[in-house]
Amino acid sequence: MKSIELFERSGGCCGPSASGSLVSFLQRKFKNEADIKVHDVGKPNAQVVVPPALVMVMAEQGEACLPAIVVDGRVVSTGRLPNFMEAVTLISGNAASAA
Repeated sequence: MKSIELFERSGGCCGPSASGSLVSFLQRKFKNEADIKVHDVGKPNAQVVVPPALVMVMAEQGEACLPAIVVDGRVVSTGRLPNFMEAVTLISGNAASAA
């Protein structure tokens, strides 16, 4: 089973996440194929385990790399939310990294 993680920094405490519709789509698309998790690195006192590959990207780019998608420990997208079809392609491994 694939591990898909979305790391983002929310704009505040209220309202839905900008990634909500993408995450819902991915949960339907990869229902029996992947474990999908969303991490808000901006929440106070949040204890988020960031994969080493994303730590390296964050060290270079800071929070500009967020939102980021990590699939099985590999950063596949940074700096923006991909559209639904781009996300499927990135997660399926059929494209070069968008990072």
